[in-house]
Amino acid sequence: MPKAKPGDAGGRGYARDHAPSMPPRTNASRPVRRARLAADPKLERSAWVEIEGLLAAGHRRLQQQFSKAAKLSSRDAESLAQAGQGLIAVLRSHFDLKAEIVYPLLYDTLPDTGVILEAEIEIELARALIDRVDGLKPFDERYQPTLNILGAWLDRHLEQERKRLFAAARRAQPPFARRMHEVRARFARDAAVLQEPADSSVAGS
Repeated sequence: MPKAKPGDAGGRGYARDHAPSMPPRTNASRPVRRARLAADPKLERSAWVEIEGLLAAGHRRLQQQFSKAAKLSSRDAESLAQAGQGLIAVLRSHFDLKAEIVYPLLYDTLPDTGVILEAEIEIELARALIDRVDGLKPFDERYQPTLNILGAWLDRHLEQERKRLFAAARRAQPPFARRMHEVRARFARDAAVLQEPADSSVAGS
């Protein structure tokens, strides 16, 4: 029996042309690049503990300031503006920190990145609310309610992130040691920015 020629039914060409197509790779199946991990697991474990502690402290500070801003009267436009501007500045910096440093390193570490994608989508929606608040005047009757909704959305994001993303990162030990100086500097700057309007708003309430 003669061999099938390329292009004939049953030949190599037929098999190639009729082979099932492979689905495109998605972020959820992104391979883990272990080569980028640091050689000292103990050092990385310590770095992640510090990262998680800094994030938790930053989250509590933001939630406290949202709570204070919610108690301000819309008639006190100056204090409300200071509180809102401080929260907006720190939220943007906080989200940038996650987008530029935290999440990229987690993408390189976690085998299942679906939970990171969910956190990124939550941040995208929060940024839209931030832009909405930023476009309103403090004496606008929608300013305070929109700021309250932003605070509630932030609470949801932080709770989901703590329960799912951070728990997975704790097991994976992402390589943050080499970036700690950047993270510490960012948190110190954000704490200073948030403290100034917070003090002013309390004094004016």
